[in-house]
Amino acid sequence: QDYRLIALRLSLAGGRAVRQQAESALTANNPDQLRAFVTEGWKDAWEVDDRSATFVLADTGTPTVQREANKALDSDDPSAVSQFLLIGQYDAKIIDDRAAAYVLASTGSPSVIAAAEAALDATLPDGSEDTQAVADFLRYGQFVASARDAETATIAQMTNQVIAANLVLRRSVAMPTTLPPKRSSPPSSRRRRRSALLSRLPPRRGTQNRPAPPRAGRPVSPVRRPMPPISPCRRLLRRTRP
Repeated sequence: QDYRLIALRLSLAGGRAVRQQAESALTANNPDQLRAFVTEGWKDAWEVDDRSATFVLADTGTPTVQREANKALDSDDPSAVSQFLLIGQYDAKIIDDRAAAYVLASTGSPSVIAAAEAALDATLPDGSEDTQAVADFLRYGQFVASARDAETATIAQMTNQVIAANLVLRRSVAMPTTLPPKRSSPPSSRRRRRSALLSRLPPRRGTQNRPAPPRAGRPVSPVRRPMPPISPCRRLLRRTRP
């Protein structure tokens, strides 16, 4: 019963190879096979899993992590791979994190530069470097600082647009709104040209005895109609009236 419990814990803590070996030992119903796995068999499976994890880091890790992973894989020391997974990969990651923070401190936006310098200068109470501060800056701090700079740039851009629009409005108000008068011929020449054109046209029917239109600038006099002729009867009545 104790061997089965140990094999189950190893299957939960180990990698793929350890899990496969543990499942085989637990389902075999063979006490000798289970005891062999618990005492010595899990070590070989564990080493296989360690090398697999190191190969993954050698392909996907940061530059220093990749270099240290390849160095551990090529080493003749049986414990080199396990030491790399336990300690070496984290030390290499700290070096790469600080290098990335230094790059952002040199090329980032103002808030990103300030946050990067603060993370690089952070220390623990014992005076050692605060590696977690740099890791937190790279994980989310740089993005918060970049968003702050983007918001500030947006506000400044809007302010500049308002200032530019205000300047355009002031210039448009200051400019004269009246247009220069158009050049035209004097009234006398226009009147002469019109009279010459009208003289060439034939008179329309019913307009021979029509009075000429009044000239511009003169009051229009009322039209006087001719009095009808007085009949002889009216003349006689006028004479006989007292």
